[in-house]
Amino acid sequence: MKHKISVASILILILLFAVIVFPQESKPDGGVKPDTKKENPSTVELTFIQEFIPRYQQIMAKFMTLRFKDQNVKIKGIDTEKLTGLYRDLFKDTGIKIPAKEKILSKIGLFPNGYNLLESFLQMYGQAANAFFDPMANEIFLDTKLTPDQINAINRLSYEKRKKKVEDDWSRTLVHELTHALQYQNTNLFLYNVNNDTNLAIRSLCEGEASLAGYYYTLEYSDRAISSSVAKPDISFSVGSQGGGLSSGSIINLDEQAGMDAKAAVKYYLASIASQFCHTWDTENIPENPYLWRVVMFPYCKGMRFAQKVHSQGNWEAIAKLYANPPLSTEQIIHPDKYNKDFPQRIKLPGLAETLGDKWRLGGQEIIGQLGVELMFRELLPKDDPSIPSEGWDGDSCALYENPETGQSFLAWYFAWDWYLHANEFFNSYKKVIGLKYKYAVTMESIDNNIIWADGETVKMPKDVLGQLFKNKLLAAYRIKDTDNVIWLEKRSDALLLLEDIPEEFVEAVREKIWKSVEKKEVRSVEEYLK
Repeated sequence: MKHKISVASILILILLFAVIVFPQESKPDGGVKPDTKKENPSTVELTFIQEFIPRYQQIMAKFMTLRFKDQNVKIKGIDTEKLTGLYRDLFKDTGIKIPAKEKILSKIGLFPNGYNLLESFLQMYGQAANAFFDPMANEIFLDTKLTPDQINAINRLSYEKRKKKVEDDWSRTLVHELTHALQYQNTNLFLYNVNNDTNLAIRSLCEGEASLAGYYYTLEYSDRAISSSVAKPDISFSVGSQGGGLSSGSIINLDEQAGMDAKAAVKYYLASIASQFCHTWDTENIPENPYLWRVVMFPYCKGMRFAQKVHSQGNWEAIAKLYANPPLSTEQIIHPDKYNKDFPQRIKLPGLAETLGDKWRLGGQEIIGQLGVELMFRELLPKDDPSIPSEGWDGDSCALYENPETGQSFLAWYFAWDWYLHANEFFNSYKKVIGLKYKYAVTMESIDNNIIWADGETVKMPKDVLGQLFKNKLLAAYRIKDTDNVIWLEKRSDALLLLEDIPEEFVEAVREKIWKSVEKKEVRSVEEYLK
């Protein structure tokens, strides 16, 4: 199935092929040739780096399965402070519906109303990015801004020492970005703009392989490589911090493993690094924008572990094969063993125009995915609450409907789960979320076929849930204080429907329409998602 290349796809690629400063590469101090003091140090430094590209390409050909179809990859410098403006300009023509995403995430409770998601995302990316590959121009952009003190220090070094220092400082980043060039030249991933969850899964594959390749080069081919005597490599790094920047402390310490040959040691260290990435992502205390930080860092942390798991079972050839059939969900990235085994369901919600009337319209629709569900509970439940019921996710579709005249909006969010107990876990945890989001506790009891609301009023309970409040069907209904709107949380076996902040007059008709007409189909490829 062929698809036209869109501006949105190009932007997705540029963001996809950025390298976040995680783990941290020290900014280079070297790169000025003798008798060139009048030249811009960054420009001269780029000339040095450009000389290294063929060498890296030759080394990468020794271990990677993908091959360069165009080896003429150019190096350019850019101040990462300018990245925000660059990305913003690109977004203008993409047609990506950022306002719809903002509204959905705000309604879920992840951001306050009016939150500028695009600006926050661009600023975080601009601050965190160290380099990125532009697939359209076949160019690698590096942040090579040097301070006067760095320039003076460089000038005191010999030519060969300066050249070596530049190579040491940038080698892992260059291999990372050259891996992106390989991905672009050998795959069709740039054609796909699937959905929020699948796009992030594909991006995690790309960033995961690129990060793994950078560390593999360090361990196998650099001056810090593991020798046959299994010397301890000098690759300690700091991890985690706001905005993708890195904190001091939390230093990984890779202990030397006695009796291990060099090849086994490389795999051991790659697994250790990937494990530390995931541990940091899971536990780092982010004071500001934790949701956005974890979304931005997910492909570099969980993505590297996914790539490392595949590599450990089949080397680089196994990773290369993934591009013909990439992971379809963040669930598969979080759980590498589920790749090509546990396929997501594509949920197609019925239109509600006839049910709601002409004053209401669809404001946006997203697949939130296992990652999104996990981050939602991380954000909305107390820090000491151990509940993160995202396991067993099998598919979802979250639709936002809005009434422009009144400013009202509500969510219609349908889930498919692997097992009814997974649905039960979500059901019980989301009841806690409701109490926290709406700032008061609401109880529901079934008395004489009626729901008794917290304020003492009653509403008739639908006949199809009467007497069914056990493992097959669960119902929780809440009236939002001082409004005519309700929250309806209904579970049927391994499926769950959430109607949040919906006018009470629509509840019965909307839930009946969705339960009756929702379409679910297991998808096994990107092409099936795009049909």
